[in-house]
Parts: sequence; structure tokens; C-alpha cells
Amino acid sequence: MIQAVILLLFLCCFSLCLVDLRKGFLVCVIIGLLQDLLRKLMPDQPVYFTVLVGAMMGATFLGALLRGVPLNFRSINAWDSTLRTPLKLFIGMVAFQCCNAYLNASSIVVPFIGLIAYLAPLPALLLAYRYAESQERVISFLQLYLLLCLLLLSGVYLSVFGMKWELLNSVGKGLTIYTSRGAVSLPSGFFRAPEVAAWHAGAAICFLIILATVTRKQAVRWGTPILIALLLGVIMFTGRRKMFMEVAMFIPLYGLFIAWFRRGSMKLAVPLAILSLVMAVAIFGDVLPEETTETISPYLERTSKLQQSGVVDRLLLMTVYSFEWVVKKNGFFGSGAGMGSQGAQHFGAGRSATGAASEGGASKVLAELGVLGLLIFGWFLSNLLVYLYRVMLFAQRLSPDRGNLIYGIMAFLMANSVVFVTASQIYGDIFVLLILGWLVGFLLAVPRMESAPLPLLRRRRQWGEGTPLPLPTELSP
Repeated sequence: MIQAVILLLFLCCFSLCLVDLRKGFLVCVIIGLLQDLLRKLMPDQPVYFTVLVGAMMGATFLGALLRGVPLNFRSINAWDSTLRTPLKLFIGMVAFQCCNAYLNASSIVVPFIGLIAYLAPLPALLLAYRYAESQERVISFLQLYLLLCLLLLSGVYLSVFGMKWELLNSVGKGLTIYTSRGAVSLPSGFFRAPEVAAWHAGAAICFLIILATVTRKQAVRWGTPILIALLLGVIMFTGRRKMFMEVAMFIPLYGLFIAWFRRGSMKLAVPLAILSLVMAVAIFGDVLPEETTETISPYLERTSKLQQSGVVDRLLLMTVYSFEWVVKKNGFFGSGAGMGSQGAQHFGAGRSATGAASEGGASKVLAELGVLGLLIFGWFLSNLLVYLYRVMLFAQRLSPDRGNLIYGIMAFLMANSVVFVTASQIYGDIFVLLILGWLVGFLLAVPRMESAPLPLLRRRRQWGEGTPLPLPTELSP
């Protein structure tokens, strides 16, 4: 019965994606968050559910193409041609390395995994570019993501405080940590693994801070610190300490961007950060009753080791210190796209083929694409950074809330890039890749958004009654 219901749901969502880009985009968000829960409902928890969101995005992309929506880089390159050449070279390199992976692994699945890992963000980017016709659409995306994400992450607390329910178990063996109190199983909530739950908790914290600086709703501003404290607890319970690093980098980056591009206007970023950390200490420290502290002490013990782990040392270890060994293991030209990706171990590849030193994102790219591929990848990313920097300069002319939204998304992407360098596993998740691609697409669409400016009354409220409104001609690049 449950299989029939899920199949019917899939067909309805697939049809909706084909006929409407905007609704299809939101369906992708919903399915991406619910696919792990649906997988747990199925007998044997089939692995193909992890790419369900990819099928929805493919349907949305195909439907938009059939309706004549221009899903290409022409308008993006027309505003600034920085990305044109490195993007073409990068796509060509990935295609070449997919052939290399097939020869090395003798499996068509491995290059397919590599193709998704490297190129899935590109169609996602183009869809987001067309979806983001206004700031309101981007905010709607963030709000929908946060609503569902908070509901699903509540399962982590249910697990920690004793609820036994099949839907709260991790898919497969799960993860276990060892502390002075013995072995502790890490909860995943309604997601399939603690790693996935932790990444979404970190993303939710960043998005909450962004929305709190963009919206004028008092309920959002006052409720945000409480939710952030609870989400920090989710990261602690899942044992994925690198997500603390993501949040710790996002906050100062966001504050820096606001201060630099707004010339000293810090808004609420810093007060929210301080208040959130204070509340986290209060909630998970002495305020809690003794029996609750006893319950969470193993997770606190693991989290307390974050400062001792040497973040800078790990960053160096996962990059320059490991490059020589990676090249010796995989050769100057690399092993092929997908050879070191998650899931490839079932098809004659994986880290056993590329070496344990390829755990970091930069080392993984070097292992799979080779030295030349890493250089092209770096060229593409540096040019993308230049493009996005020009978008942030462009945002100086826009209303304050729109600028803060842009700076927040940029800070989130940069924080994730550092996490990717140190640990690339979570970035093998197709939904995570799509989210990152969507966010880049939102930023690239900023100049295009100005063809649909904010309503007059809202613009006056944001800029101030006595401030002259910028004319559309002043907003052109």
C-alpha cells in the first residue's frame, strides 16, 4: 500500500514539474527534503531514493525547455563574460575524465556518479536563474526549506531523548562514536544519516540569520536566536563538528560583507550571533537539569574536542600536504571522474582506489581530474568568485534588504567551500549539490531581478520616506 501511495505521489510531482517551472522548483525542494523519509518507509530502503530529487529537477528542466524557456548561459555571459572560457574547459575536462573512469573501473555507474558530482550544480544554477525573478521568490525558497528542515531535524531530539521509532533510525549501519562513557550511536532524525542532518542544520542556521536581517517581522527576529540554539544542539548530537566550523565562518563573513558593502551598517548579524551563542551555552550548560546533562554529556565531550583538532592543521593536511601523495597514487592525469566519490566503492572504485588522502575536496578533485583538471577547476572557481564579487558591488545600489540577502548567500557559499576542502563526503549528496547550484543561480540572477523592481510602497519603506528612490536606469550594469 505504501509503495502505491509513494508512486502516485511521484507521478503527481513529476507531472507538476513538467508543466510549471516555479511550482516544479518548489517541488524539488520538498522532495529533496522528504526523500530520506520516504526511503525509510519503503521495504529494504532502496538506494535510488537518494536521486529522487534529481528526477524532479530533470523534469522541471525538461518542461521549461519544451516551453521555450532559455536555459543557457547566454544572458549570464552577456552581463559579464568572465565564466565563458573556464566553464567550457571544465565541462570538457569532466567529460574526458568520465571516459577515463570507465576505463579504470570497467563500470558505467562510476563515470555517471562523477558526472553528477561535478555537473549537477550547472542545470540547477540555470533553473534558479530563471526561477529568481524577484527577491520574494528567493525568500519563499528559504522559508519553505526552513519550515520543512526544522520539522525533519526535530527527529534528532526525539532520538536523543529516548523515542524508539523506525523512521528515526539511520539507513544502513549508522555512525557510532566512542567517548569516555563508551560507544554512542549518533542520531540522524528523519534524514538518512547524521552527516546529512548536520549539514541541513548548519544551512538552516545560516538561512535563519539571513532572513532575520532581511525581514521586518518581529516574530522572526525574536524567534531566530532560540531556533539557532536548538539547531546548534542538532549539530552537536549528530557529532559532525565541521558544521560548527561552517557556521563560525559564515557569521563573520556575513558581518564583513555587510560592513564593507554597506559602509558600516551591521544590521542584526553580530547581535544575533552573540545572542545565539549565549543561548546555546545557557540551554546546554548549567540551566539544564542534571539528568538531561547526563544524557548529552557524551556529545558535549566530542564537541569540546573541536578546538583541539587543529582546524588550520586539518586544512593544510587535506590540501598541500596531501597533494604529492595523491599524485603518486592516481597519476598526473588522475583516475577519472567519480573514482573517489561516495557510492563508487560498490562498483570497483571509491577511496580504496584513489587513496584515503582524497578525503578533502581539493585532494578529491586532484585524484579524479588530475593536475590539469584541478588547475581548470581552480580557474573556474576563481572566475566565479570574481563574477559574484561584481554582483555584490552591483548590490550596493539596491535596497538594504536585497543587499543583505545577496551578501548572506555569498557568505554561505564561501563557508561551504572551506568545509568542502577539508571534507568532501557530504558534497556527494545530490540534494546538497542542487542547493548550492540554486544559490549560485540566485546570485547570478541579481542583475536580471532588477527588471522586476520592488513595489513602490515597499521600496519607500526600505529606503526611507525622505530618501529619493533609485531610478531603473541607475540600476543597469
